[in-house]
Amino acid sequence: MKTPFKYLLFLLLAVISSCGEKDFFDDIADEHRPLITDNDTLVFNDSTNNNTDTFHINFRDYFNITDSYYYSEIILIFYQNLSTKRNSNLFSIYQGSMSVVLSIDSKYDYDRIEYTVNQSNIQKQDLLVRGVMYPNTYMLNQYRFDTDTLPKTVYYSLKHGIIRYDYEDGRKYELVSK
Repeated sequence: MKTPFKYLLFLLLAVISSCGEKDFFDDIADEHRPLITDNDTLVFNDSTNNNTDTFHINFRDYFNITDSYYYSEIILIFYQNLSTKRNSNLFSIYQGSMSVVLSIDSKYDYDRIEYTVNQSNIQKQDLLVRGVMYPNTYMLNQYRFDTDTLPKTVYYSLKHGIIRYDYEDGRKYELVSK
């Protein structure tokens, strides 16, 4: 008679201890959520030589499960450059509830944006591009590679994505379409 009581007590303790655990969903705040969507097409123009870059957007929004109770929202944005006609010059953005990581061709990383309730390690600025004011734009630099074929600086808005990217030789590609 004692043995079934032990099992019942053990089962009861296990149920009671798990009742306090709640699933935690770490959603991306609305003010950090991008407005661009899957299959958008974005056009950037360099006014110094009138060259144009056209990007196709692949957008994925999902929850990453780090343990059985914690779910963090992740947005992946891929900018595929249609102008180069090859599979490179792909901007990729990993945007979570606490940080943003931007890279090119999955190997060249830019400054990382880490934020909590409107605080960031990178200075925000308002950026005027082609007559449109983009508030709270981050200037992300790349110091780890030395090449004139990849942008040295990318201006990124949590709401609008990439606004502008600059090359070391003075070319500045600015967003034409919003």
